Amino acid sequence: MITVMSLNIDGITDEKLDSLFLYLRMHSIDVCHLQETQVPSFPDYAYNKGYQIFHSAPLRGKSGGCATLVLDKWSCKQLPTFPDEGDVCWTSIDTGNEVYVSANVYLRGSLNDPDYTETLTAVIDRLANLRSLRTHVMLMGDLNVEASRATDQVKHAITENLVCNCSMYRVDLQAPLDDLPTHIPWQAGEQQRHLDALAVDERVRSRVASSGIDLDGAEPLIPLSDHRPLWVSFMTRTRKVPSAAPPIVFKTSEATAEH
Repeated sequence: MITVMSLNIDGITDEKLDSLFLYLRMHSIDVCHLQETQVPSFPDYAYNKGYQIFHSAPLRGKSGGCATLVLDKWSCKQLPTFPDEGDVCWTSIDTGNEVYVSANVYLRGSLNDPDYTETLTAVIDRLANLRSLRTHVMLMGDLNVEASRATDQVKHAITENLVCNCSMYRVDLQAPLDDLPTHIPWQAGEQQRHLDALAVDERVRSRVASSGIDLDGAEPLIPLSDHRPLWVSFMTRTRKVPSAAPPIVFKTSEATAEH
Protein backbone atom coordinates (compact mmCIF):
# COMPACT_ATOMS: atom_id res chain seq x y z
CA MET A 1 0.00 0.00 0.00
CA ILE A 2 1.17 3.52 -0.80
CA THR A 3 -0.47 6.81 0.21
CA VAL A 4 0.02 9.89 -1.96
CA MET A 5 -0.95 13.43 -0.96
CA SER A 6 -1.11 16.85 -2.62
CA LEU A 7 -1.36 20.32 -1.07
CA ASN A 8 -0.84 23.94 -2.04
CA ILE A 9 1.05 24.96 1.10
CA ASP A 10 1.03 28.68 0.24
CA GLY A 11 4.62 29.32 1.30
CA ILE A 12 7.18 27.33 3.28
CA THR A 13 7.90 28.52 6.84
CA ASP A 14 9.41 26.80 9.88
CA GLU A 15 5.97 26.60 11.50
CA LYS A 16 4.45 25.03 8.41
CA LEU A 17 7.28 22.50 8.05
CA ASP A 18 6.89 21.40 11.69
CA SER A 19 3.15 20.92 11.15
CA LEU A 20 3.71 19.24 7.77
CA PHE A 21 6.06 16.55 9.09
CA LEU A 22 3.75 15.91 12.05
CA TYR A 23 0.83 15.54 9.63
CA LEU A 24 2.77 13.19 7.34
CA ARG A 25 3.65 10.92 10.27
CA MET A 26 0.11 10.97 11.68
CA HIS A 27 -1.37 9.88 8.35
CA SER A 28 1.45 7.60 7.12
CA ILE A 29 1.98 9.58 3.92
CA ASP A 30 4.49 7.99 1.54
CA VAL A 31 4.64 10.73 -1.09
CA CYS A 32 3.69 14.37 -0.52
CA HIS A 33 3.33 16.87 -3.36
CA LEU A 34 3.55 20.54 -2.35
CA GLN A 35 2.79 23.55 -4.52
CA GLU A 36 3.64 27.23 -3.99
CA THR A 37 6.65 26.66 -1.78
CA GLN A 38 7.58 30.30 -2.47
CA VAL A 39 11.19 29.72 -1.39
CA PRO A 40 14.44 29.15 -3.31
CA SER A 41 15.37 26.14 -1.13
CA PHE A 42 14.38 24.12 1.93
CA PRO A 43 16.23 24.56 5.25
CA ASP A 44 18.86 21.92 6.03
CA TYR A 45 16.96 20.41 8.97
CA ALA A 46 14.05 19.47 6.70
CA TYR A 47 16.24 16.80 5.05
CA ASN A 48 16.54 14.90 8.35
CA LYS A 49 12.85 14.21 8.86
CA GLY A 50 12.61 10.83 7.14
CA TYR A 51 11.78 12.15 3.69
CA GLN A 52 13.78 12.78 0.55
CA ILE A 53 12.96 16.25 -0.77
CA PHE A 54 12.96 17.19 -4.45
CA HIS A 55 12.32 20.86 -5.15
CA SER A 56 11.80 22.98 -8.22
CA ALA A 57 12.13 26.59 -7.10
CA PRO A 58 9.67 29.29 -8.23
CA LEU A 59 10.15 30.25 -11.86
CA ARG A 60 9.69 33.95 -11.33
CA GLY A 61 9.36 36.16 -8.28
CA LYS A 62 8.00 34.70 -5.06
CA SER A 63 4.95 32.89 -6.40
CA GLY A 64 5.21 29.24 -7.39
CA GLY A 65 7.67 26.48 -6.65
CA CYS A 66 6.84 22.77 -6.29
CA ALA A 67 8.37 20.13 -4.01
CA THR A 68 7.83 16.38 -3.73
CA LEU A 69 8.68 14.60 -0.49
CA VAL A 70 9.20 10.83 -0.65
CA LEU A 71 9.53 8.55 2.37
CA ASP A 72 13.12 7.38 2.83
CA LYS A 73 12.21 3.71 2.33
CA TRP A 74 11.38 4.26 -1.35
CA SER A 75 14.01 4.43 -4.09
CA CYS A 76 13.44 7.65 -6.02
CA LYS A 77 15.01 10.43 -8.04
CA GLN A 78 14.14 13.81 -9.49
CA LEU A 79 13.74 14.14 -13.23
CA PRO A 80 14.61 17.36 -15.08
CA THR A 81 11.98 20.00 -15.76
CA PHE A 82 11.87 21.39 -19.29
CA PRO A 83 11.30 25.11 -20.02
CA ASP A 84 7.87 24.73 -21.63
CA GLU A 85 6.45 22.79 -18.66
CA GLY A 86 6.14 25.74 -16.25
CA ASP A 87 6.13 25.23 -12.47
CA VAL A 88 6.45 21.45 -12.14
CA CYS A 89 8.53 19.02 -10.12
CA TRP A 90 9.11 15.61 -11.74
CA THR A 91 9.81 12.59 -9.53
CA SER A 92 10.33 8.90 -10.27
CA ILE A 93 9.52 6.47 -7.43
CA ASP A 94 10.50 2.80 -7.63
CA THR A 95 8.39 0.58 -5.36
CA GLY A 96 10.22 -2.59 -6.36
CA ASN A 97 7.89 -4.14 -8.92
CA GLU A 98 6.75 -0.95 -10.63
CA VAL A 99 7.71 2.69 -11.06
CA TYR A 100 5.53 5.76 -10.50
CA VAL A 101 6.39 9.02 -12.23
CA SER A 102 4.61 12.06 -10.83
CA ALA A 103 4.22 15.52 -12.30
CA ASN A 104 3.66 17.91 -9.38
CA VAL A 105 2.28 21.07 -10.99
CA TYR A 106 1.27 24.62 -10.13
CA LEU A 107 -0.61 26.43 -12.88
CA ARG A 108 -1.23 30.10 -12.16
CA GLY A 109 -4.79 31.33 -12.29
CA SER A 110 -3.58 34.27 -14.40
CA LEU A 111 -2.75 32.01 -17.36
CA ASN A 112 -4.97 32.63 -20.38
CA ASP A 113 -6.56 29.70 -22.20
CA PRO A 114 -3.82 29.28 -24.88
CA ASP A 115 -0.95 29.49 -22.36
CA TYR A 116 -2.72 27.07 -20.00
CA THR A 117 -3.31 24.65 -22.85
CA GLU A 118 0.30 24.84 -24.04
CA THR A 119 1.76 24.28 -20.57
CA LEU A 120 -0.52 21.44 -19.50
CA THR A 121 -0.18 19.76 -22.89
CA ALA A 122 3.61 19.74 -22.52
CA VAL A 123 3.32 18.10 -19.09
CA ILE A 124 0.76 15.47 -20.04
CA ASP A 125 2.43 14.62 -23.36
CA ARG A 126 5.57 13.85 -21.39
CA LEU A 127 3.61 11.70 -18.93
CA ALA A 128 2.14 9.78 -21.86
CA ASN A 129 5.61 9.19 -23.29
CA LEU A 130 6.94 7.96 -19.94
CA ARG A 131 4.04 5.55 -19.41
CA SER A 132 5.02 1.92 -20.03
CA LEU A 133 4.28 -1.63 -18.91
CA ARG A 134 6.18 -1.07 -15.66
CA THR A 135 5.90 2.72 -15.33
CA HIS A 136 2.69 4.32 -14.07
CA VAL A 137 2.05 8.07 -14.13
CA MET A 138 0.42 10.57 -11.78
CA LEU A 139 -0.62 14.22 -12.08
CA MET A 140 -0.91 16.14 -8.81
CA GLY A 141 -1.25 19.78 -7.96
CA ASP A 142 -3.03 23.10 -8.10
CA LEU A 143 -4.53 23.63 -11.56
CA ASN A 144 -6.51 26.73 -10.52
CA VAL A 145 -9.45 25.41 -12.56
CA GLU A 146 -12.98 24.64 -11.40
CA ALA A 147 -15.54 22.92 -13.60
CA SER A 148 -18.46 25.08 -12.42
CA ARG A 149 -16.73 28.45 -12.92
CA ALA A 150 -17.83 30.07 -16.17
CA THR A 151 -14.41 31.53 -16.92
CA ASP A 152 -12.81 28.08 -16.57
CA GLN A 153 -14.95 26.16 -19.06
CA VAL A 154 -12.31 26.03 -21.79
CA LYS A 155 -9.54 25.13 -19.37
CA HIS A 156 -11.66 22.43 -17.72
CA ALA A 157 -12.56 20.83 -21.05
CA ILE A 158 -8.92 20.85 -22.11
CA THR A 159 -7.82 19.34 -18.80
CA GLU A 160 -10.35 16.51 -18.96
CA ASN A 161 -9.48 15.74 -22.56
CA LEU A 162 -5.74 15.61 -21.89
CA VAL A 163 -6.13 13.51 -18.73
CA CYS A 164 -8.38 11.06 -20.58
CA ASN A 165 -5.99 10.80 -23.53
CA CYS A 166 -3.17 9.96 -21.12
CA SER A 167 -5.30 7.21 -19.51
CA MET A 168 -5.39 8.80 -16.08
CA TYR A 169 -8.12 8.64 -13.43
CA ARG A 170 -9.16 11.85 -11.62
CA VAL A 171 -9.62 10.58 -8.08
CA ASP A 172 -10.67 14.03 -6.84
CA LEU A 173 -13.60 14.21 -9.30
CA GLN A 174 -15.22 11.00 -8.08
CA ALA A 175 -18.19 11.22 -5.71
CA PRO A 176 -18.29 12.39 -3.00
CA LEU A 177 -14.96 14.26 -3.44
CA ASP A 178 -16.19 16.14 -6.50
CA ASP A 179 -18.55 18.17 -4.30
CA LEU A 180 -15.90 19.08 -1.72
CA PRO A 181 -13.77 22.25 -1.87
CA THR A 182 -9.99 22.11 -2.03
CA HIS A 183 -9.63 25.88 -1.60
CA ILE A 184 -11.31 27.74 1.27
CA PRO A 185 -10.24 31.42 1.08
CA TRP A 186 -9.36 33.35 4.21
CA GLN A 187 -11.36 36.35 3.01
CA ALA A 188 -14.96 36.57 4.18
CA GLY A 189 -17.51 36.20 1.43
CA GLU A 190 -15.15 34.47 -1.01
CA GLN A 191 -16.51 31.28 -2.59
CA GLN A 192 -15.04 27.90 -1.73
CA ARG A 193 -13.75 26.12 -4.83
CA HIS A 194 -12.39 22.79 -6.06
CA LEU A 195 -9.17 23.91 -7.76
CA ASP A 196 -6.72 21.07 -7.14
CA ALA A 197 -6.22 17.77 -8.95
CA LEU A 198 -5.30 14.25 -7.91
CA ALA A 199 -4.98 11.96 -10.95
CA VAL A 200 -3.44 8.49 -11.03
CA ASP A 201 -2.78 6.02 -13.79
CA GLU A 202 -5.99 4.38 -15.01
CA ARG A 203 -4.42 0.97 -14.31
CA VAL A 204 -4.34 1.87 -10.60
CA ARG A 205 -8.10 2.57 -10.41
CA SER A 206 -9.01 -0.99 -9.38
CA ARG A 207 -6.37 -0.90 -6.64
CA VAL A 208 -7.54 2.32 -4.94
CA ALA A 209 -8.37 1.52 -1.32
CA SER A 210 -9.38 4.97 -0.05
CA SER A 211 -9.19 8.65 -0.89
CA GLY A 212 -10.23 11.96 0.59
CA ILE A 213 -10.00 15.71 0.97
CA ASP A 214 -9.10 16.68 4.53
CA LEU A 215 -11.40 19.40 5.84
CA ASP A 216 -10.74 18.78 9.55
CA GLY A 217 -9.80 22.16 11.01
CA ALA A 218 -8.34 20.48 14.09
CA GLU A 219 -5.52 18.92 12.08
CA PRO A 220 -2.11 20.53 12.75
CA LEU A 221 -1.38 21.45 9.13
CA ILE A 222 -4.73 22.60 7.81
CA PRO A 223 -5.10 26.04 9.46
CA LEU A 224 -1.79 27.13 7.88
CA SER A 225 -3.01 27.18 4.25
CA ASP A 226 -6.28 28.10 2.57
CA HIS A 227 -5.99 24.95 0.44
CA ARG A 228 -6.82 21.48 1.74
CA PRO A 229 -4.82 18.23 1.46
CA LEU A 230 -6.00 15.67 -1.08
CA TRP A 231 -4.88 12.06 -0.71
CA VAL A 232 -5.29 8.59 -2.18
CA SER A 233 -4.13 5.16 -0.99
CA PHE A 234 -3.72 2.26 -3.39
CA MET A 235 -2.17 -1.17 -3.49
CA THR A 236 1.19 -1.59 -5.17
CA ARG A 237 2.06 -4.51 -7.38
CA THR A 238 3.28 -7.56 -5.44
CA ARG A 239 4.71 -9.45 -8.41
CA LYS A 240 7.24 -8.41 -10.98
CA VAL A 241 5.97 -7.22 -14.33
CA PRO A 242 6.62 -10.04 -16.85
CA SER A 243 9.40 -9.31 -19.27
CA ALA A 244 8.43 -8.65 -22.84
CA ALA A 245 9.08 -11.48 -25.28
CA PRO A 246 12.42 -11.12 -27.07
CA PRO A 247 12.13 -9.72 -30.58
CA ILE A 248 12.31 -12.07 -33.52
CA VAL A 249 15.30 -11.21 -35.69
CA PHE A 250 15.42 -12.29 -39.31
CA LYS A 251 18.85 -12.36 -40.90
CA THR A 252 18.93 -11.83 -44.64
CA SER A 253 21.67 -12.08 -47.22
CA GLU A 254 21.99 -11.87 -50.96
CA ALA A 255 20.73 -14.96 -52.80
CA THR A 256 23.36 -17.20 -54.37
CA ALA A 257 23.14 -19.53 -57.37
CA GLU A 258 22.58 -22.51 -55.03
CA HIS A 259 19.52 -20.80 -53.57
